[in-house]
Amino acid sequence: GGGVGGGGGGESGLLFDAGEGTLAMLRRRFGAAADEVVRALALVWISHLHADHHLGLVRLLELRSARPGAAPLLVVGPHALGVWLREAAARLHSPVEFRFVHCGAAGADAAVCAAIRRLGCSWLASTRVDHCADSWGVALQHSEGWGLVYSGDTRPCERLLQL
Repeated sequence: GGGVGGGGGGESGLLFDAGEGTLAMLRRRFGAAADEVVRALALVWISHLHADHHLGLVRLLELRSARPGAAPLLVVGPHALGVWLREAAARLHSPVEFRFVHCGAAGADAAVCAAIRRLGCSWLASTRVDHCADSWGVALQHSEGWGLVYSGDTRPCERLLQL
């Protein structure tokens, strides 16, 4: 996975995709602060349903949900991911909290828009991309003038260029 850091304070990051081993990668990168990095995530964007893009998400949800009073993690992804997460959550020993939004609805979702504003971004747009069913690319514009486009594993496609 890759990510965008935000300002100081509460929520301070966005993670793009979370394959198996994401938490271990975060622990290698941030050391003892990794758990706080996960707890401070504003949003996780899952581009498509291939395992190497989402299997680490449950572990992140478990870690974040273990803290009393933690806000549910905002997860944006393809429709089948929401179904899979609800089924997985029902089988875990500890409850996990998350709010799911489909990638196609992210730009108009109030919680997503509020999260990206807290990260200093002025807008988010998404589009379907050429990969497997329900695969999505995303573009963000930061208030400092830089932007980011993330596409997961897509082949080059005109829709992504139009973002």
